[in-house]
Amino acid sequence: MSRWCNLVGLNEMSETSISIFPNPASSVLTIDFGRLVGRTDYTMVDATGRAVITDHATWDRKTIDVSTVANGVYVLRLRTSGKAWSTRILVQH
Repeated sequence: MSRWCNLVGLNEMSETSISIFPNPASSVLTIDFGRLVGRTDYTMVDATGRAVITDHATWDRKTIDVSTVANGVYVLRLRTSGKAWSTRILVQH
């Protein structure tokens, strides 16, 4: 499970309880949004700042296919209802 760096407030982050697994990932990442409701936009960014995956989720759990993404360290950014979070993800096939 990955720890999230909340770009808003620490209390808001602990109330949301977002988790991602596995990390490192080889084929898929799963985002568990916990009690977060509504549309959540997400972007996975490589070391050069290029977005390699961009999409949104409206459910409590989302699986992301990373099987075609090159090995490396990425930043996964989540944004919903004026709140934003980010964490590092390692892709290793």
